[in-house]
Amino acid sequence: QSRWRRFLRGRRRHPPASERPYKRVMLYLHGGAYTLCTPGTMRGSTFPVARAIRMPLCVPQFRRPPEHSIAEAVEDSLAVYAHLLTEYPDAEIFFGGDSAGGGLVASVLTYLRGSRLPFPTAALLISPWTDLSGDADSAGLAHTQPASNATARDYLTRDKIAFFATLARGDLAADRVPVSPMYAEGSLADLPPIYVLYGQSEVLSGQVEHFCDVWSERGARIQRHAVRNGVHVPVIFHFCHRPSKTALRRISNFVRSMSAGVDAASGL
Repeated sequence: QSRWRRFLRGRRRHPPASERPYKRVMLYLHGGAYTLCTPGTMRGSTFPVARAIRMPLCVPQFRRPPEHSIAEAVEDSLAVYAHLLTEYPDAEIFFGGDSAGGGLVASVLTYLRGSRLPFPTAALLISPWTDLSGDADSAGLAHTQPASNATARDYLTRDKIAFFATLARGDLAADRVPVSPMYAEGSLADLPPIYVLYGQSEVLSGQVEHFCDVWSERGARIQRHAVRNGVHVPVIFHFCHRPSKTALRRISNFVRSMSAGVDAASGL
């Protein structure tokens, strides 16, 4: 008991935002098929990203289907972004997200076109799930490649994608934003630079590539990289898959290239 008291007395107080003058912050929306996981359970993807880009990540717990709609998840994300702008008025704020979180980031970017909020400095999308349209067994699988030996290694299987697409979209239109940012209307030329990373061998690879093509045609400035033999959200496997580890350096280089006047040694 005395040892526990000493620990409490010596514990460092987490300082308020005013005492943490971060130069860069990333608002990161976690994956989980829109319906699963929490900021805590997704540290397998958020921690390696934070370490690679050397900046703090704000990973909010947004409202999720089926109890809530994807539209409400977008609302929560915008509210957190507005809060970060207030708390860190001098910081460069980036967006990031993986899987369903990457799709949310894409939808949030389209909403910002008609908002008073400024765009973030840049956005990182890792294996973004951007099209939940389709019926029955094809739900969420638009523009994906047929099953093959390459995609067979992916843990996110076609049947899981179809199940969660139907569950997540609820009563919202499946071929419209915010459910499917693939179909965003109007020009995307004003959006900030976007870096898209995905696994070459993931089931959604074809959809990710089609998303990049469609958004680029609408004016979005997109850089993309397919991780060789990578699966869905390849950064999770950075510790055992060399191309996924190398991909983290690519992410770091992109963020540094987008950031102005940041001390590369500290990153904060």
